[in-house]
Amino acid sequence: MFSNILVADSDVESRDRFHEILFSMGHKVTCAPNGNEVIVRLEAERPDLLILEYELPSEGSIKTLEKIRKFDQKIKAVVLTKDEPGLEVEKAVKPLGVYAVIKKDFSSHLMFKTILEALSETQEVSQSNKYFYLGKILVVDDVP
Repeated sequence: MFSNILVADSDVESRDRFHEILFSMGHKVTCAPNGNEVIVRLEAERPDLLILEYELPSEGSIKTLEKIRKFDQKIKAVVLTKDEPGLEVEKAVKPLGVYAVIKKDFSSHLMFKTILEALSETQEVSQSNKYFYLGKILVVDDVP
């Protein structure tokens, strides 16, 4: 089952790489260069997962997540840091309901392992609630 992912990263090469890898896995990937663009995109669609660079331009991932949490408490988010995440970063994002804080490292499998775990949990929730998302069906028949 594919997921809809929004990647917010200031680095064009990183965004392209995320897009290429996640798209090749069958996911729909949308990219944004800054926090303001993330908010604009969230007004148009709701992704299954947000991948946010910690030092996101315009306001940073913390302020962006604070804005998002005002209108969406449940959207799953992963925050990426350029170095190993420290206690300060973990404390800053914990109240915002972030799934994980991980080092942005394309040379290691750990980053994508965490992203795929977040996606699989999102899909499990969607599957358990699937009857609520199917919509309504009207059956018309002349036999009661």
